[in-house]
Amino acid sequence: MAWGWLHKALSVSMSTQDQKGLAAAGWRLSLLKAQQGEVEEAISLCRSAHQAAESVWSRQDMAQSAHLLGNLLCQSDEQEEGMRMLHSAVDLFGELNDVEGQLRAWRTIGGILRKRGSYYEAIEAWKRCLVVYNQRGDLADQARLHAAIARSWMRIGDTGETITHALAALGRHRHLESERVSGDLKLLSKLRRRMGGDAFTVGVSQHLDAEGVGVVIGMVAQYDAQLARKRAARALAEATSDLSEAEQDLISASSDSAAAPSPPARPSPPPVVSDPIAEIASELKTRDGLYGDTLDTWEESFWDSQRTRLPQQPWQIWVLAGFGTVIGMMTIMVILSVGALIFR
Repeated sequence: MAWGWLHKALSVSMSTQDQKGLAAAGWRLSLLKAQQGEVEEAISLCRSAHQAAESVWSRQDMAQSAHLLGNLLCQSDEQEEGMRMLHSAVDLFGELNDVEGQLRAWRTIGGILRKRGSYYEAIEAWKRCLVVYNQRGDLADQARLHAAIARSWMRIGDTGETITHALAALGRHRHLESERVSGDLKLLSKLRRRMGGDAFTVGVSQHLDAEGVGVVIGMVAQYDAQLARKRAARALAEATSDLSEAEQDLISASSDSAAAPSPPARPSPPPVVSDPIAEIASELKTRDGLYGDTLDTWEESFWDSQRTRLPQQPWQIWVLAGFGTVIGMMTIMVILSVGALIFR
C-alpha cells in the first residue's frame, strides 16, 4: 500500500515540478527501499529528496532527509559525509525546536559511533539525550541509555563507570518491571567475573546501602545459578543425544530428583541502538514517531493538496444536483428550438 502511494506521489511531484512534494515523498520512499535492502537506490533517492527540500527551504523535510541520508551513508561506510549529514540534522531539528527529532538524531549518532568502536564519542552523544530524559523523568529512556553507556564503558575497561550505569539501568528496569532486567544482570555478572567477587561487592557498595548491595548480589547470584543450570542441561542433552530413549529417561529422572526444576531465564534484550535504520523504520509506524505522522495520513494530505475537494455537506450536493438539472433542461429546450427552426 505505502509503495503504491509513494510512487504515485513521487510521479505527480516530478511531473508538476512540485519540489515540496518531491522532498516529502522521496525520503519516505527511500526509507522503504532501505528496508528492502536497496541501499544504493535509497541513498540516491534520499539525496534527491534532500536537494529538493533545500531548493524550497522546507526545513522539516531537510531535517528528516538529512537524518535518514546520514544514517544510510554511515551504514554504507561513507562515515565522514554521513556524520556531517547527521550533525546537520541535529542543527535543523534545533532550529525547528523539535526536541524529539534532536534526541533521535543524537541516539542514531551514538549507535553508529559505538558500532565503529568510538565508545567515548558514543557516550557523549547519549549523555546529551540523558540530560533531557532526566529532566522529563522518563525512566524507560533513561534505563535504555544507561544500559548502552554501561556496555560502552565495559568495552573501554572502566569498571567503575560500568557499575555506575549498569546499576542505574537495573534500578529503572526493576521499577518498570521490564524484561530488560536480564540484560542488566548479564552485564553485572560478566563484570563480577572480571573484577572478582570482593572487588565487585566493594564497587556496588559505593552506590548502594548494605540492603541494596545484598539485593544486587543476590540477583546476580541467582542469574548465575540459572545460567549454570541452562548450560548443564545443554551439556546433558548433547551428551545423551546418542543414547537410547530408555537411557535418556533414566538420566532425566535422576536429574529431576537431584535438583528441583527452576523457571527458565528470561532472554537477554537485544543491544540498544544496534541498528539505527530499524529504529527509524519502527518509529515511522507510530503517529508520534520520527516523522510526526503515518504513511497513510501523509498520503491523504498529499493527495488532498493535488485535487479539488468535492462537496462534503448534503445541502451542497442537493444544490449542485438541482443546478445540474436546470442546466440540462435548458440545454434540451435550446436543442429542440433550434431543431424546430431548421425543419420548419
